[in-house]
Amino acid sequence: MLPSPFRLRREKEIDRVFRGGRSEHGAYASIRFAPNRLPMSRATVVAGLKVDKRAVYRNKVKRRVREAIRRHWEGIREGFDIVVMVRAEALKTDFKGLEADVGAVFRRAGLLR
Repeated sequence: MLPSPFRLRREKEIDRVFRGGRSEHGAYASIRFAPNRLPMSRATVVAGLKVDKRAVYRNKVKRRVREAIRRHWEGIREGFDIVVMVRAEALKTDFKGLEADVGAVFRRAGLLR
């Protein structure tokens, strides 16, 4: 899990990223990101009902994606708010595939140093 200062929490902040941010898509996750004028980047993971109706499975895939983000966090450039949107296909893959996809999406978006 990301330390508290690196988590994007408020709905207002997440909405700002959705309204004014750029996006990049992968097989298991998509991201929206926007500059935040802070000396650090912040991130959050969202999984809607399209992923699965059952909260247990949505929470499980969100935990896996948060861990994938944590493993790439040292390489992420400062100054961005990032919202990672999970796709239903993420439930059917193993962690290595999910981690590789999250890293590839960050790389294509230019968020990795």
